[in-house]
Amino acid sequence: MPLVKPTPPTDVSAAINDGFLAFSIGSNTGIQRQGDVAQPPIMPAASQAELPIDAQAVYVLNLADAATIAGTAAAAPAGWRFFAGNTAPKLVLGWISRPDSSGKRRVTAAYTGDRVWAGYEAMANLALLPELQAHNYELRILMAPALNLEAFWLVSQDAGAPDLIAPFASDPMHLIPGLRTQPVYTMADFIAIVRPAALLLRHTCRCAGPGT
Repeated sequence: MPLVKPTPPTDVSAAINDGFLAFSIGSNTGIQRQGDVAQPPIMPAASQAELPIDAQAVYVLNLADAATIAGTAAAAPAGWRFFAGNTAPKLVLGWISRPDSSGKRRVTAAYTGDRVWAGYEAMANLALLPELQAHNYELRILMAPALNLEAFWLVSQDAGAPDLIAPFASDPMHLIPGLRTQPVYTMADFIAIVRPAALLLRHTCRCAGPGT
């Protein structure tokens, strides 16, 4: 079944278009730029806006909720990210903020390099997962910063089908070895694996106390 990629809301699309313009004219907009090469990443010019754009909503799961029964039901919206382009040398990963006090969103960071390309390929390969062949899923991004974990959150669009979590295979640094054994997990299995690690880390943080 096709993987549903939600259409970003109008203000997110506007932020992406503004980001194109900011990079193409080289203005100092405070956007963090980072790449794997000496030169900073360059977003395609506004005139190249026909390049493929893949945008995904980002949700953050804090440590307390990861350690409790709340689980991903408590994950909070934290902005959007997008891929611009679909070829390795020119591919850019951009991050879009939540609305500021004036209600405006903006591109806050842009990245290029091997890690960005690996993430794009992992996203493209989601459609090949056997688990996705029988049901429809919406693509989101789930982040658990305290656990150094990022994953694809596949939200079921069909009654009776569970949500799925596909950890980024290119990220070996997260703190949960149990999430390195297979490409995708049911939500129940994901929570069962994550909760003990979150509980342990939360207990360790409490024992360490403030200021450590």
